[in-house]
Amino acid sequence: MKPSAVNAATAPVARKAARKAVPRASRPASVTVNAPAAERFSKARTISVAAAEAGVHVETIRYYERLGLIPQPPRGRSYRHYPDAAVRALRFIRQAREFGFTLKEIEGLLALERRDAGCQDMCGQVELKVAELNRKIAALTALRDELSRLLKQSPRRGRHTECKVYECLSGGAAC
Repeated sequence: MKPSAVNAATAPVARKAARKAVPRASRPASVTVNAPAAERFSKARTISVAAAEAGVHVETIRYYERLGLIPQPPRGRSYRHYPDAAVRALRFIRQAREFGFTLKEIEGLLALERRDAGCQDMCGQVELKVAELNRKIAALTALRDELSRLLKQSPRRGRHTECKVYECLSGGAAC
């Protein structure tokens, strides 16, 4: 084989290796103009990485963006990059959902955070939720007691038309 043929065949490999050896100029992809300094240089994540870190699904993030609960971050080179603040907000939303807050209530809690409201304001919202839960518990307890009373009155044998539960549910006078 001629030396020129060997060089021509290996040239693309050599160029590729040379490109890998030269580091790219790096800057955090999550840099935004108005973000605080700590956030401008926070770890940039794709949506799938942010979802995994926050414990939610990718579609959940997109849904929260459409609702305006979290801002849609600017695009990097080809992907959106989610800063630390977005992951914190996603974790906050997930935890608030686990505590029974609706998305509308969470929107109010996030607004308190953006306003840098005090602990008293945040606790006030939680107190409202506790009062709502107490009302629901009282209603469910009354319903359970009523159904238990109907079960005690039911003979649990015979035809369904002789059943006190059936009479009550069908609008009869058994209630």
